[in-house]
Amino acid sequence: MGQLFIRNVDDDIIEAYKSRARAAGLSFEQYMRDFLRQHLPTPSAERLQFTRGIRDSTENPVEPLTKEELREGIE
Repeated sequence: MGQLFIRNVDDDIIEAYKSRARAAGLSFEQYMRDFLRQHLPTPSAERLQFTRGIRDSTENPVEPLTKEELREGIE
């Protein structure tokens, strides 16, 4: 497993996360490992599949606006 070193982090940010770790009953290191794991960006293919699933589950999907409707809304 690798290590991660981050320099020049404001002391108040570090203290805030240490406080959250204590409140969760975790060590600072464990709290930050969990935080990083939970905040991984979702791959674009996964996001696309998710949004298509929402669209497909909608009973009455909204039709896209025409160019004329878009122009009318801008004016």
